[in-house]
Amino acid sequence: AGVHRPVFSSPKGRVARPRHSPTGHLLFQMEGGVWAVPFSLSSLSTTGDPVLVSTNARQPAIADDGTIVMLSGTASSALALTEVDATGKPGAVIGTNRGVWPRLSPDGRFVAAMVGFGSDTDIWIFDRTRKTERRLTFEPTADVNPSWSPDGQSIVYTCATSVCARPADGRSEEHTSE
Repeated sequence: AGVHRPVFSSPKGRVARPRHSPTGHLLFQMEGGVWAVPFSLSSLSTTGDPVLVSTNARQPAIADDGTIVMLSGTASSALALTEVDATGKPGAVIGTNRGVWPRLSPDGRFVAAMVGFGSDTDIWIFDRTRKTERRLTFEPTADVNPSWSPDGQSIVYTCATSVCARPADGRSEEHTSE
């Protein structure tokens, strides 16, 4: 049985939503911004100091190619799914619907995100290349916490008290594991 050990602690505040980047960094949310710290997978330790990637941002998502998408804005403003370049500069806003909990497909082309509130929350797919968006789920209960399969062909998510999966292209029925 393994024992967990902290790999990064901050005296500045709570660290949330860590994501490993193929660039050799951990991205995380802290103090109303997204930060990055160099990270070694072989030693499971940080190898430098954290740097601020983007202010007024949260929920970073990273594709296999290093593409980063996050929510930009503050709690008092409308949050927007936003692309971020390698320097941390916010770029294009993705979609017109207000999505949260963004997850990039492994190839970085699509973003799966939650749209809606309460039991009216569904998973939407945003195509970054074609600049389109479409609703993926239509259950009468909340569909939340999307995650891509490693091949990018399916989305796994929480639906009511079950874990559900459906093809990311939306062409066939969902599969449920209770």
